[in-house]
Amino acid sequence: MDMSDTGAIKPALATQAQTLARISAVCCTDAQAGLTAEDVPAAERILAQLDKATLLLSAGGLELLRAAAHADAPSEALEKLLARAYRQMQQNGSQERLQHFVCSLPQTTTCRAQFGAALRKSGLQEFDPDTPFDILDWCRSFSGHPELDTFERLAMACASGYGGDLLAQDCDAVEVVVNRSNLTSRANSPGYHRLLAAGGEAFPDSAKIKRQLLRIKRTQKDIRGGLKMARELTRHPDANLNDFFFRFSLLNQLDRTQVSARYVRMIRRAADRGTAPRDVVAGRLWAASRPAHALEVLGPIRDWAKDPQSATVGLRSFIGLRRFREAWQLLELADTSKLSAGLVGQARRAMIYLNRHAIPTKAGEDAALPVLRFWLSQIRTLGKPTYEAVPRRVLLSTYSMGIGGAERQVAALAASLCSDPELESLDLLMHTQSQSSYEMDEHGGKARGHFIHQLLEDHPEDSLRKIPLYDDISKHCGLFGLGHLYRAIRAIHILRPEVMHVRGGLQAEMAAASLLSRCPATLVQFGSMTRGYQSSGTDLDSLRENLVEKAMSLMARDSDITIAANSREAADDWARAMDVRAERVDVLYNAIDETRLGFDEVTFRAPDASRAPVMGSVFRFAPVKDPLLWVEVAARVAQAIPDVRFLLVGDGPIRAALEKRIAALGLTDRFELPGLITEGVPEWLAKMDIFVMTTRTESLPNSVIEAQLAGLPVVAPRVGGIPEAVAGPDTAHLTERSLDALSEAVITALKDIEWRKNVYRTAPPLIRDRFSPTRQLQVTRAAYGW
Repeated sequence: MDMSDTGAIKPALATQAQTLARISAVCCTDAQAGLTAEDVPAAERILAQLDKATLLLSAGGLELLRAAAHADAPSEALEKLLARAYRQMQQNGSQERLQHFVCSLPQTTTCRAQFGAALRKSGLQEFDPDTPFDILDWCRSFSGHPELDTFERLAMACASGYGGDLLAQDCDAVEVVVNRSNLTSRANSPGYHRLLAAGGEAFPDSAKIKRQLLRIKRTQKDIRGGLKMARELTRHPDANLNDFFFRFSLLNQLDRTQVSARYVRMIRRAADRGTAPRDVVAGRLWAASRPAHALEVLGPIRDWAKDPQSATVGLRSFIGLRRFREAWQLLELADTSKLSAGLVGQARRAMIYLNRHAIPTKAGEDAALPVLRFWLSQIRTLGKPTYEAVPRRVLLSTYSMGIGGAERQVAALAASLCSDPELESLDLLMHTQSQSSYEMDEHGGKARGHFIHQLLEDHPEDSLRKIPLYDDISKHCGLFGLGHLYRAIRAIHILRPEVMHVRGGLQAEMAAASLLSRCPATLVQFGSMTRGYQSSGTDLDSLRENLVEKAMSLMARDSDITIAANSREAADDWARAMDVRAERVDVLYNAIDETRLGFDEVTFRAPDASRAPVMGSVFRFAPVKDPLLWVEVAARVAQAIPDVRFLLVGDGPIRAALEKRIAALGLTDRFELPGLITEGVPEWLAKMDIFVMTTRTESLPNSVIEAQLAGLPVVAPRVGGIPEAVAGPDTAHLTERSLDALSEAVITALKDIEWRKNVYRTAPPLIRDRFSPTRQLQVTRAAYGW
């Protein structure tokens, strides 16, 4: 403007005066006041001056901000001023004032959107799927925020389990809620499960929701459903190594180890040919529980330590194998800022502990055994006993009481022990609960069953941590692959046994806990051959097996511990594995209680040549039992004896493959597959004429003992402790484990009616004598030192 043009100056001054007047009115919080778009630049200048003078949050300053935002689309300068006011109010903690101010702004402002997003985030952390409508009153107090409409749809999904009303913008909200740590621990929350189902239906491509659905299926032991979900996850664009890990873990639980093994061979070939990146191949091998294989693919640490992806896989592998010396070397070379803080911290904690106590470990060595050796050497530091044992009280430890031969023997052992009038009480300690389990008999109040997690929850006081050695173990046992050790020590101190009898599962940790608790007597009884016979063949399985064998070898040197197995063959097998003399491992045979099993309620039919024969068996449909070979034997027998029928009692992961093979051989009409039988096994044995096994190995098979007690001739491979389970050499045909040998033995036996009649007469009394509960109690008492 030309300043000499006085005609133009007057209108401009008048306009400025009007602007200032309106700004002044706004600052004085005149309810009728407002600004025009032309007033905004001047308002911004005044607001900037107020900001410098720290008066932006004054009543006038906030009113001017609000009015400027409503007058025109906020400029970048105004948005910055709004953001500053927003942050200052947040820092001052004036939530109510902040809410009032933001709600008075236009919805187009960034500040309003940020506040709405913050409200939504806060609400998602408070949202409870089991009382989903409670949050709606809170939402109504923030009217005008469409971001909060999500909560009404979430509430409906939690109530109905239906995902059809959820919108695309709700996906992240569902992901946040279902992944909240305080909710994922709610195993029985109906609202959480309904929201998860609704989210899975509405957002089938969400990897975060799929992972929680997979977790639920694993918790519910829905292995097949979990495997399907894991397969989908590993094909997802956002798949991670843990997704592959769970897929392989579920395959192994289904005993589909051949699938895992084929995959491992395939990716190893890809690595050898250079057709797949080294870090990708190593990652998949780690996920397949082959961390040692992964490290072989990666090669020397110095070659890959600088690559974050390779370093992550390498660190996971070293930690999984408990090779902490090499993990430490890797951390010295790698950029740790690009690695998982949790993994780095885990490796550092382990090495700090090893160095502090001068525990020697070598490169390539599992640190668990040196640490256990160190802890056992510290028992002398405990001074006087840390609990007073109750005379004649026995703590019998087993992994579970799920349906199975070993678990049935635990129940039989408990019954034998409770028949002893000198027994004060028997505590049965279980580490996990199976979907199908044997019921715990209290035996007139002498026996009590405990799940270890519930026992510890019922006794939350933990004075043991006042003792330095126990405190040390509690903090570090999980780090060194002995995660059950401290819990076992606590359980022993709560139950105060005179005898610790480890009958199945976690043998090394339970035995170590007994020694560290200075229990007066410890008996470790193996109910199977060494674990390698039933292993899935992974590096981690080998690691666990080696730890059990080496730890038991270490503890076998302690004269206070008795080691036994339920057959001579198994005892010798364990002695070799532990590198101890054969006589160091005793034999405690299983017992068969006819009355308890219901044998005295069943009449077993004598062999009859005029009746169509039935070839039968009872076992778990798992690879170690080789049920597919059993079907092939049946097919051969059917060719030789046209009227033969087949009865196969049991269930397991190979059932589908078994049924498919039976159908392919045209034998469906001849087979009866009643499934899992928890009671009434003698009734099924009474329908058989011959009992056939095709197992790869056995320690002392209960099913063979029970078949002979029923007067049935047995055909089985000469493996493991099967020769010790039969009544005598004339009551069974034991052969090599091949299709030809087994088929020929079955056909010969079925055609020899006189031999079958002789077995029917002679086998039962021989079994009753050798495997009686009275004899079992005598040898068990001797093992206790009673």
